[in-house]
Amino acid sequence: MQQLFEEGSGITLPATMETLRQSGEEIHVEELERGDLMFFAGEGGGETAEFAAIYLGEGRFAAVIDRKVIITDMNTDQ
Repeated sequence: MQQLFEEGSGITLPATMETLRQSGEEIHVEELERGDLMFFAGEGGGETAEFAAIYLGEGRFAAVIDRKVIITDMNTDQ
C-alpha cells in the first residue's frame, strides 16, 4: 500500500502501519475525502490496525491484499 500511495500522491509514508495510524486523526466515515487512509482491525477487533486502504471517493476504497490491488465499494454488502 505504501508504494501505491506514494505513486499516486508523491508522499512517502512511515515504515509501519501502526506508526502511520498513530500519526493521523480519527474521523467519521462521512468525512472521508479522496486520498484519505483507512485502517481496519482484524477479526478480533482491538486498537491495532491489521490492514489499511486508500479512500477513492464515492464510497470506494483500494487495498493491497496478497500483492494485488483490490477495489471495494463500502455501499454494497460483501
